[in-house]
Formats: sequence, structure tokens, C-alpha cells
Amino acid sequence: PWPRSIRPIRPPRPSAERTAQRSWLLLWLYLTATVLLPGFTPQRMSEPMTITHAKAWLAASLATRGTLPALTEAHGLAQDILGTKRTNFFYTGGAHHVVARYRLELGELAEAEAAASQAAECLQTLPILRCHALATHLTILRQANRLEEAMALCSQGEGLLQRLGCASYAEVPLRVSIAETYLAIDDQVAADAALAAARAALSLRMAPMTDDGMRQRFQTAQPEHVRLAELTADRSHQILDGT
Repeated sequence: PWPRSIRPIRPPRPSAERTAQRSWLLLWLYLTATVLLPGFTPQRMSEPMTITHAKAWLAASLATRGTLPALTEAHGLAQDILGTKRTNFFYTGGAHHVVARYRLELGELAEAEAAASQAAECLQTLPILRCHALATHLTILRQANRLEEAMALCSQGEGLLQRLGCASYAEVPLRVSIAETYLAIDDQVAADAALAAARAALSLRMAPMTDDGMRQRFQTAQPEHVRLAELTADRSHQILDGT
């Protein structure tokens, strides 16, 4: 006989299944309409939480492309999220990060830094998103030539990575940004270590990929991946030249 503390697993209730199906359908409709219908706005769908979730991931995905048209579209979605009432830190923190990346691309460093600081405040309890935002924040500080502040933030990022062990999709961007920060202060040894860790993280992400074409596309899918290859090549040439 089963102990009293162990209960048989019950199938999900029909109402829960219907709710899940409805949410996925709304997400699919919103994402499809966003791609196929220029200027589409979902406010009249009266689904603020579900649509906000879709907006958050779509904005994050667009922002990773690093091009001004994609960042402009992502920024519009982020502004919608920030204007939605009762959103949680996951949504608002991600939205502030998108705004920071957009302002950085425009060269508006003061506005970018303000948005990055807001993202950091919102994402304290969301370490992977915090890592991604830290990478952007470091870039902003470097471009503003605020290297002492960048180094302090760099230490925070390294401590966060050490505690996490793996920061998923945010690990390579943060490690690349850390490497560039060390290069900015001419600490070649620390930069080489950060680049090696970034390459290891990228290799780990590609490990499950068995198709060579997929692996190649993934290596060039994000600007940080391309930047990692560029920095690695530059350091190799410098080492060969003895500089």
C-alpha cells in the first residue's frame, strides 16, 4: 500500500489546460501579427500580462541583433512595457535594459547609463538578466571613459558569474564586456583570461549542436559572438608580434 504522504499524480484539470492553451494562442497571435502587420498594436486585445510577456521577449530578442532598426523596434516595445501598470521586475528590468542599449547605440551615454542603473535596480533578484544588463552597463562606462567605475562593476560581474557557475545566454556577453574592460586599462593577462572563459562558455553553448551549419550560424548570430572572435584574433596577432 502507498504511504499516506504519497499521493498519485493527477492529470491537470481541464480548466488549467484551457488556460495554458489560451495563453499560448494569444502569444502566437501577437508575435505573428507583429511580424506580418506593420504598426500592429495589441492594446485592444485586453490581455496586458500575456501580451507584456510576449513584448518582453520580443524586445530582448530584437535588441540582441545590435542594429539600429531592430533596437528602435525593441525600444518601442520597451516603452509600452514601462507604460503598462502592475508589471513585475522581470518586465521592467528587461525593458530598462533595452532602453539602455538603444540609447547607447544613439550615443546618448547619460540616458543610457540612467536606464542601465534602473535595470540593475530591478534585476537584483534575477541574476541571468542582471548579467546581461551588466555587460551593457560596462560598455556604457567604457565609452564614457569612466574606467574606475567600470572596473568596480567588472568585479561585481565576475563575482556574480562565480556564484552562478553558468549564466546561460548572458555569460558570453558579460565575459566579452569584462575582457574589453581589462583591455581598456591595458591589463592583458586579465583580458586573456576573460576571453578564454568567454570562448569556453560559447563552446559549452554549442556543444549540443551536431550540425556544422548551425554551429557556424550560432557563432555569428549575436554581435558579442562576433566581437569575441575579433578580440581573440587581435590578441593572437599581438602575442605573435610580441606586443
